[in-house]
Amino acid sequence: KVLGEKSTLGKLLAELKIPAGDTFDTDELIGLKTQVIISHKEGKDRNYANVTIVPTRAKVAVAEV
Repeated sequence: KVLGEKSTLGKLLAELKIPAGDTFDTDELIGLKTQVIISHKEGKDRNYANVTIVPTRAKVAVAEV
């Protein structure tokens, strides 16, 4: 699974209480304030986007509209 419970992205989504299986709806992220650093890695047959760091000082909060 790409979004397994052990993956960094899977852990982040669980903390944000966003349901995810093999995929998730990115619209669920709208209105949330958080920071995530993505690194890109080129593989032999495809490119990978990995969540490498979720800063500990970045608190998850609902954005005020």
